[in-house]
Amino acid sequence: MLNYQIFEMWDSIMKDGNGRLKSFANILDNIIIIALKYCKDKFILRGEAYE
Repeated sequence: MLNYQIFEMWDSIMKDGNGRLKSFANILDNIIIIALKYCKDKFILRGEAYE
């Protein structure tokens, strides 16, 4: 299930509304945002949130 969600997320990152590839900078920005959100959520869930 998790793999499918990651695939869907990646697919939405890679393509804009018209199905074209987004610019590389946009892709990197989205990956960084998702990575930070994932890490933040993971640490909060584990009770290890650091400021």
